[in-house]
Amino acid sequence: ADKVTEIFSRFKGRDGKEVREEFIRPNIISWVKEVTAQYPVTEILGEQRANLNIAVSDYVKEKFAPYGIIVENTSLINIDADEETRAQVQKRVNAIQELELAQTEKKTAKVKADQEKEVALTKAEQEREVASIEAEQKVIKANADAEATRIKAQAQADANKAIAESLTQELIQKSLIDKWSGDVPRITSGDSGLTSILNIKNLE
Repeated sequence: ADKVTEIFSRFKGRDGKEVREEFIRPNIISWVKEVTAQYPVTEILGEQRANLNIAVSDYVKEKFAPYGIIVENTSLINIDADEETRAQVQKRVNAIQELELAQTEKKTAKVKADQEKEVALTKAEQEREVASIEAEQKVIKANADAEATRIKAQAQADANKAIAESLTQELIQKSLIDKWSGDVPRITSGDSGLTSILNIKNLE
């Protein structure tokens, strides 16, 4: 409303159709070209079309605003190119799809590798724990065997000591007499042999 006078003066003598055909349409074409010139053709025909529509809409709104013309929305349709350009676009699309597929496969492979690594680590940890338990059990058994051997040796030593302490010269001689058959050795040498025989005779 604040631009009514200005708009009337600018478009004085023209009806709506004339304004559309002589002012709006030519300017839309010109301003759209200004925006699209910033984009490669392959992007305009490919994945950047949605962004291009937004950019054109914002630019055209801004350009028409000073003239009191309100643009609510714009949309580029029926965009086409020659066969060579379409082939390039398709090639680019295929390359992007292949890249995305490769990235997906890479992520899948990484996830699988991480899972296998986790399984391997878990298994290794379990094996380590089992080995540790087995080693500890062997140490316990070895200590037990060593202690049993020590106790047995100590018992034998104590028994031998008790026997040794209980022996007297009389018991030793009695044991010799009990085991002696009464035969006197026929061959003797030296005084020690004769003395032994005499000592035995004296015991009788």
